[in-house]
Amino acid sequence: MKFMKKPILTVLSILLTIALHAQSIETELNKISGEFVGEWNLFQYSNGEIIKAASWIDTLTATNPVINDTIAYVTVKSTMTFDNSHIPPYKMEFEEGFELLDGNIVNHFFNVMGTKAIESNITENTYVIAQPISTFELNQLGFSSAIEAYHTTLKVIVIVDGVELHKVTRISTVVWESKKGNESVQFVSLKGYHKRIK
Repeated sequence: MKFMKKPILTVLSILLTIALHAQSIETELNKISGEFVGEWNLFQYSNGEIIKAASWIDTLTATNPVINDTIAYVTVKSTMTFDNSHIPPYKMEFEEGFELLDGNIVNHFFNVMGTKAIESNITENTYVIAQPISTFELNQLGFSSAIEAYHTTLKVIVIVDGVELHKVTRISTVVWESKKGNESVQFVSLKGYHKRIK
């Protein structure tokens, strides 16, 4: 019987490790699940000035967690209602979750319309996403083309009066070719928040 103890302890240790990983992943999914409301302002570059291009409120629901060997995520459904009554409400769906390796979380990601962005945790409550700007987004920002274009999005999660608040500021850096030569600008192109309501 003495010879059986070590294999049994090894198996129990492995099962315990797997269970702890699963609990950790579920805990992280619970943190990003729920219902949120927000207010947003989008800015664009126009003739050397930064102007407000649009503003809206939105609602998010993050539900239906999925966990497998390589990924864990929730499905996020968003409805945006613009201040401009001529713009109809816009609905979209995307995934937020975690890439996994050997049961451990290695990346926090957002998969929006087939484009994956990785969010880096800088401090306990501060997160950053750095990504190229798509051609579609360039047009929204007031540019027809660019040599280089990047978004840097900063998110800080704070608790205000017992409510979880995600404060978000996105900085856009664009280099483009003009008659004067190459020009560049860096400006706040998006600012707003999400507040947890459930």
